[in-house]
Amino acid sequence: MTRRFCFLRAVAAALLALLLCASFCACGSDAQDAALAFLLPEVPTTLDPQLASSDSERLLVRNLFEGLMRADETGKIVTGCAERYEKDGLTYRFYLSPDAVWSNGDALIADDFVFAFRRALSPETKAPAANTLYCIAGAEPFATGRANAAALQVRAADRTTVEITLAREDSEFLTTLTTAVCMPCQRAFFEKANGKYGLDQENVLANGSYRLRLWDPPGAPSFAIRLTRNAKYNGKFPSRNASVRFTVPAEDEDALTRVTEGYADGAAVSGIAAAAPPESLNATLYSDVAWVLALPQSMPDALRRSFCLSIDASRYAGLLPEGAAPADHLLPPDLRPSGALDGRSTHVDAYQPAQARALFSQAITALPNARLPETTLLYYNTPLLRDVATALAAHWQQNLGAYLNIKPADSLSSLVPGANGGYQLALLPVTGGADRFAAPAFFERCLRCTGHTDEAATSALAALRSASPAAAGDAIDRLQSVLLSDRTLVPIFYSRTVLAFDNAISTGATSRSDGWLDFAFVTKLDF
Repeated sequence: MTRRFCFLRAVAAALLALLLCASFCACGSDAQDAALAFLLPEVPTTLDPQLASSDSERLLVRNLFEGLMRADETGKIVTGCAERYEKDGLTYRFYLSPDAVWSNGDALIADDFVFAFRRALSPETKAPAANTLYCIAGAEPFATGRANAAALQVRAADRTTVEITLAREDSEFLTTLTTAVCMPCQRAFFEKANGKYGLDQENVLANGSYRLRLWDPPGAPSFAIRLTRNAKYNGKFPSRNASVRFTVPAEDEDALTRVTEGYADGAAVSGIAAAAPPESLNATLYSDVAWVLALPQSMPDALRRSFCLSIDASRYAGLLPEGAAPADHLLPPDLRPSGALDGRSTHVDAYQPAQARALFSQAITALPNARLPETTLLYYNTPLLRDVATALAAHWQQNLGAYLNIKPADSLSSLVPGANGGYQLALLPVTGGADRFAAPAFFERCLRCTGHTDEAATSALAALRSASPAAAGDAIDRLQSVLLSDRTLVPIFYSRTVLAFDNAISTGATSRSDGWLDFAFVTKLDF
């Protein structure tokens, strides 16, 4: 009896051990099958890597594509679909992994990168981040129409070797290769898309940890994108989850509340931080967006100055949510090198209503019929921007007797100042690009949205790009002075980007720019 009991107890213990082992194995397997949900700040309009410009587009591109280099889970820059690289003087040679393939099974070859770089730098493409590649020999002459594609020093040394020669040393070049504009593009697939590349589900070909499973419907305010694990991916960074579903909150929904209530695993709130993230969330915050008032160059100088001198920050400061603040400089705090602007002039006009009225009267008398033409202030269609735009317009009416229309815009790309039978002003966001030192990219966007082409501005930007860290403060101060001197641009307030996850989510390293994070490293811990 005793022996039988001992035998049965041994069998029970063995079965329990097997069950526990199976349970642990199942947990690991289940985690790999997790389906994540993430809320984007805006609807993407393209998944073409060379044209991606919004934060949402760069995030999706980062997860669909893999470049020659890639950031690992800790944020360290390592080889991506290149298994190794060599540097000889100014020339880099990247040797593609023989296992690297596209999501349709086609081999990834060197020409996929050569074609992508030529697309990115072609003047016809108008790639938003083309200037980040100007360190490559021949890139700037090609992009500016002063040379043809043959001048660009990016070539396929053989079927699996990409050779890139720089015009000058660039310590950030390998980091640049991880950004959207440097992702590969298969020539045959691009040409077959016949103008629809990156615009719908059928015309996106991936080579990263994920592939595009669903995009319904492209470009619509209410949409969903689902990325699923790329079964063809043979690289070093396979996805730790099965899929990620991306949506945008409804107009009456708060993204962070949706995460807190368990409807989403994470969210990015960019441009306008609706509220401080709850303590229950794992959040990273960046004060990296300047909302600026852009005034058209077609406006007489005295008229622009009158509007600028009639801006009183106290009129809208109380409308701003926690984490947003009236701007004291053009460049937002988290884009500044440490201490670079301490004690320096803001170069922003102080509120002077009497002088503003005098300038306005002077400018109006010189206009046809001595009256202000129809003038519209465009703003991004959110409650906060509507309230700020209303406050500005009301204050101009009170101080100057200027009556402005205010008009919402549903896309950031339509916020362009100009003249259309009158004057069109725009309240728009400006932030840095993919550069680790984001100030040059920020000011490049400022130049673009104001149309500055004068030598002083371009010279000041060039000086900033080549400035040492010790000289960055002087270079930024000079450039801010130039950009603000003609009153085509006025900083109004700063807002922040909030990246927040449920505490049950492990994310790996996050970054301020270029898509925030790699979902291949995102794991649901309690799945």
